[in-house]
Amino acid sequence: SMSRSNSADSDEVRAGGPGRGEGPNIALSLLARETTGRLTTRNATPISNRLRSMGGQALFNCLDRPAAGMCSEVGFLSEVIDSGDWAETQTVISRISPRLIGDPTAMLHPGMDRSAAVEDPNLPPTASRFYAGGGRLGLERDAFVLAGGVDVLIRVFREPSFVGAEMAQTYDARDLSEELVSNRLAPCWNEALACLRELVYAIPSLVDNEVIFDQGEFLPFLFTLLSHESCFDGAAALIEEILSLQ
Repeated sequence: SMSRSNSADSDEVRAGGPGRGEGPNIALSLLARETTGRLTTRNATPISNRLRSMGGQALFNCLDRPAAGMCSEVGFLSEVIDSGDWAETQTVISRISPRLIGDPTAMLHPGMDRSAAVEDPNLPPTASRFYAGGGRLGLERDAFVLAGGVDVLIRVFREPSFVGAEMAQTYDARDLSEELVSNRLAPCWNEALACLRELVYAIPSLVDNEVIFDQGEFLPFLFTLLSHESCFDGAAALIEEILSLQ
């Protein structure tokens, strides 16, 4: 379990800091509002896709490029899941998970990684020092969420080609053998669970806006996942994080 700071700075990070509702790059929210007529609220179509459909690749790049291609990574992850490529799905999640999990101790050492992230010269000038972890970490987390990454990440737990038709239908991890979970699924699933836990901690609005709930089905699934020892710690930590915000 990752340690949580009780300092005032940590509380401000969790609360979202100044301008919590705007995300780490206020310009991105303004861009979405100008092109869609709405603020960046819950929508069936990810903001990155809506920007691309209205303004082509150039407008999409306004969101993707400052976040070092995180939106493109979400799109690629969705494609490999669609294709049923489990090996490539694991590779993509392993590649993006360090960018979402980050270093929870960095905020306690301003002269080390945390400072370097905030002072990154490649960050947009509007990038928040606090939202979703602040700096590069916060920017990439927010871009991941805006690109629909939470919904895509949750798909790895119920894609029929990964878990079989029965479990995809019941969404009950008890329908899976312990051997399948521990030997094949658990390494990738635990990375995904860790990513989701950190996102919920850093962006509490994922719970407020019900983004994390997958139409009310994901939290019950997590409780069934507790039946598998290989995923127990990851599932329990995410459940605890979600319930602490309700």
